[in-house]
Amino acid sequence: MPGFDRIANFYDRLARLVYGQAIVKAQCHFLSQIPPGSSVLIIGGGTGWILEKIIQTASPSYICYLEASEEMMALAKAFALENLPHDLSRIDFQLGTQEKLKELGAFDVVITFFFLDMFQGKRLGQVMAKLRGKMNPGAIWLFADFYHPTNKFRPIANLLIWTMYRFFRIVAGIEAKALPDFEAHFGQLSLEKMGEASFFHGMIVTRRYKSISMKSSQPK
Repeated sequence: MPGFDRIANFYDRLARLVYGQAIVKAQCHFLSQIPPGSSVLIIGGGTGWILEKIIQTASPSYICYLEASEEMMALAKAFALENLPHDLSRIDFQLGTQEKLKELGAFDVVITFFFLDMFQGKRLGQVMAKLRGKMNPGAIWLFADFYHPTNKFRPIANLLIWTMYRFFRIVAGIEAKALPDFEAHFGQLSLEKMGEASFFHGMIVTRRYKSISMKSSQPK
């Protein structure tokens, strides 16, 4: 299990130092598309600042906050207690990995922000399939992560991504060594891409997907 405990206290500051507000903007971009009263699953949410944005923007009825790092979870709980004291009843903090999904019900919204990049190959496909299985009919999936741009910024982006993976493999023990083809994996899950936006010279991408039935996803 990735060990983000060691970097939990400076994770957000490190991200802002390198990417400014781009990561925050990417995560917030599609929050307004969450229907009011939705049930929301956030996996790998980190320090919890996104909770306030989601509650302010979408007013969900229930949020399951699934996080593997004990230190990240402690920070998220402390943030919620300080900033969202009247909303704590709708936040369910669950400590664990994606393996805990089997204990959970289905959701109207699944959120994976800078989470799927920890996996690769068959393992990534398995994790995404588990998440897809937790989506109600017509549910949406909000995704944000890093991307290899095709513009003139690509050499710098490639260097940043290479450095980032080596850093997190050393300090957090993630299994992935390189960015996967996220779009190809999403294409296997009976999801329709409803929107996309990019930030930081195209190196950060956010997408909104909607679940469709297996039948409707077949070619006509």
